[in-house]
Amino acid sequence: RLAALAPAERAQALLTLVVERTAKVLGHAGSATVDPGRSFADLGMDSLAAIQLRNTLTAATGLALPAGLVFDHPTPAAVAAFAGALLWPDRAPDDGSAVAAFDRLEAAVRAGAPDRDDVAERLERLLRELRPESGPAADEDIGSVPVERLFAIIDQGTEL
Repeated sequence: RLAALAPAERAQALLTLVVERTAKVLGHAGSATVDPGRSFADLGMDSLAAIQLRNTLTAATGLALPAGLVFDHPTPAAVAAFAGALLWPDRAPDDGSAVAAFDRLEAAVRAGAPDRDDVAERLERLLRELRPESGPAADEDIGSVPVERLFAIIDQGTEL
């Protein structure tokens, strides 16, 4: 049903789906109480509700969504954008920013890109370039770096 819509309508329909399912999982009377830009934590989402939301969105979209979906994408709008990039990776919006490029990369890797090892190696090399020469960040292993820290590094102005 979503694929038949124009790209802008698809994005809105997917956002509406995420908002409606969020409201239902949280036991809200309607979706009007769910602000798409508000964090799931602020909306009252706990771990059990997060898994329920992931499961209901998986059933609705057919996507194999990660267990940490609402933690990696902390707002309904972010979840909708992530799901949209997975559903239509060749039509993902591109505003030219490094974050948009990273979103496309993340969606491709999560969808099972065959070149995962090459991507991991290049990301590690990029992170070494972005890290300061000294201090605690220089000693961090990429596997131990929290997702928020990786996004902070990317958001510091590096263009891909």
